[in-house]
Amino acid sequence: MTEVHVVEQGGHGGVFQHTAQLSRLLADREARVVLHTAKDHEDLDIENAQYCTCVNWFRGVRAKRIRDLLIVLSYLFVTLPHLARATRRRTTHMHGQFGGLLYVLTASVLSRTSERFAYSPHNVFVRGGGRVQSRLLEWTTSLADTVVVYSSADKKLLDHRSLARVVVVPLVQYTPEVGEDCVRAWRELLAPRGPDIPLVVLAGQIRPDKGIDDFLNASAIMSAPHQIAIVGPDAGYLEAAEKQADRLGINPVLHADFLDLRDFVAVLVAADVVVAPYKQASSSGVLALAIPLGTRAVAYPVGGLVESGAILTSEPSYGSLAAALDALLTSHGGCSGGSEVNKVDWISDMYSDADRKAVDP
Repeated sequence: MTEVHVVEQGGHGGVFQHTAQLSRLLADREARVVLHTAKDHEDLDIENAQYCTCVNWFRGVRAKRIRDLLIVLSYLFVTLPHLARATRRRTTHMHGQFGGLLYVLTASVLSRTSERFAYSPHNVFVRGGGRVQSRLLEWTTSLADTVVVYSSADKKLLDHRSLARVVVVPLVQYTPEVGEDCVRAWRELLAPRGPDIPLVVLAGQIRPDKGIDDFLNASAIMSAPHQIAIVGPDAGYLEAAEKQADRLGINPVLHADFLDLRDFVAVLVAADVVVAPYKQASSSGVLALAIPLGTRAVAYPVGGLVESGAILTSEPSYGSLAAALDALLTSHGGCSGGSEVNKVDWISDMYSDADRKAVDP
């Protein structure tokens, strides 16, 4: 494992932050690591690894049709040929489901050019449940030498679907240090009723599948004193959340903005409890950050969340979420401490020589 090319085209958010930390860990093993990502990626120090900013999302172009055309042309005629050349006879690890069908095409190319090709879909399902998209995801996973997942629930699902070897590894996340002043500022912003009343936070994109409705409904029926906040960029559901809060007669703090990672970590540290009431999930980057930071967490017992280290509700419903939060806030209990992955060397296991392919000269 002398050279590894990590491919994550988005450059922002939890998947990118995972690949940044993975790149650091690989570089610590004296591998030459190149992280291929967006030109405008988050500014994270990956130390001895290096960035290749070969993906252009043209975020400054406002006209959607023109932007989409520019993205596709640039990716097909600049980025993809570059990736094919860079990964020739190398170990390559691609992450996520980006750019519509672009990830499928990229996997098709990199599985041929790479000596070893690993793929982490991060979600083993397609949001919205489209049959065609689900089949394409299944086909993409079958192209990999190794499919890398972050829970045994995902492994069980893929073991009978995929032709590839499936391994479970920890969902490591890049975690910058934050100062007490930054944490205090976020606490004051998100908890206007004062520091003595527990603050419960749902963090991440504001969209329906994050369980925002259940979170608001749970808050309305809880008996324990608390205050709630929803923090993250609006993905089309902010107005609906505001209307529901008004109907319920509650006053959450809604901070609809993209936060850089340092501020995001400060929010998680400022919270007394972080919730993940997702009805469907492979894993949670939010929980993977919050729990090691010492913040208590409550999640629905679905998918990979079962192994996240969060306190689990009895069922995925707002009533059980309210009951779990009431019990936690009155007992001052802690989290279970995170999931264990029984791997002596999970990094090497991802890129095992047992799966090496023969590449035509």
